[in-house]
Amino acid sequence: MNNNIYEMFLNSGQSLQEFVTKKSAEWGISESAVTDSMIPDMGRHRETLYPELKEQLDALWHGMDQDETKRIEPFYTMIKDVKDSNPKPA
Repeated sequence: MNNNIYEMFLNSGQSLQEFVTKKSAEWGISESAVTDSMIPDMGRHRETLYPELKEQLDALWHGMDQDETKRIEPFYTMIKDVKDSNPKPA
């Protein structure tokens, strides 16, 4: 078996179910064994798709700043205090 089964899936052009069913039959193992072997690689791949943490926090801040019903305390107030006491130059 290939060490990166998830990469094989990504390059296969198949749906996940099609891939798992085919590889299960091809390798003579259960479908759950195929799926379980993909999980670590799926997690690593997914991690690469997220924006940088700074971008995530900035999006969270702007969402809360625009709609007070979405504010999470004390996060919002901590960030607001820093922004208010250190404004960006105009």
